[in-house]
Amino acid sequence: RASTRTSPSVVRWVDGCGLVGALACAQCQIVEDVAKMIKEMESQTPEIPMGTMEQILEIARATRWQYHKYSRLRTREQFAKGKYLNRRKTIDGMFFFSKDIIPNSMIDLPTQTNKIAVNINKCLLAFCGTRRTTYPASSAQALMEKGKAISSLRDEVFVQICKHLSQNPDRKSMQRGWILLCLCIELFSPSVEFELFLLNFMVKHSNDELWADYANFCLQRLEEELDLDEEALATNVRQKQVPSIDYITAVINGEITIFDKYRNAGKVAIKPRV
Repeated sequence: RASTRTSPSVVRWVDGCGLVGALACAQCQIVEDVAKMIKEMESQTPEIPMGTMEQILEIARATRWQYHKYSRLRTREQFAKGKYLNRRKTIDGMFFFSKDIIPNSMIDLPTQTNKIAVNINKCLLAFCGTRRTTYPASSAQALMEKGKAISSLRDEVFVQICKHLSQNPDRKSMQRGWILLCLCIELFSPSVEFELFLLNFMVKHSNDELWADYANFCLQRLEEELDLDEEALATNVRQKQVPSIDYITAVINGEITIFDKYRNAGKVAIKPRV
């Protein structure tokens, strides 16, 4: 993995052309040829390797970037490990909304981090109204605090929210999920490896009648950080503050929207059609 965002963008651009798959080949010459090609592209003018947001989104539209195809995910059997009641339902529903707490993390994580991931899912379900709680804003805040503090859990947070928003029949729960996704993306970004998968999810919903405004808000926030390297991104996260309980409560009560501060700053922001 490269130390900056530029080089991974090059890799993704080549991968979109179907070339990086050759790296899996055991023939050393092919590996060397592809590595040489990437090096040559990095030495060219930045417009093509880095790509505009439109070019990157065009790549992200491909079905190969659907979030459930992310290579670091557990297998369905690993995900359902330790689950004996309704095990088949858990296996089949790994990537779809469920009222049940996940038995294991979505991403293959170490044991201790796996336990935190399960607790994150409890917070997610509580905030979205799937689990009963007196203070949903506190659950959202706790989730975001974990994501801010533990970088290895950020992709897990995004994957869990994508799962929650997939085939969820409850409109209120969906809205809460989208609000949480927007709040998280404001606070921290996905890893370079997961970025295209998350973009694919956003693009999929960017024209949705109900949720397009949320998806496009997320796309705007990701675009703002597109050219930042890993060090700059890490600095940004350290400097940001987890939203207060009062702010989160005001958002979920409809007193304000997550778009308000961008509207007040003169940036384009659309009020959600919910």
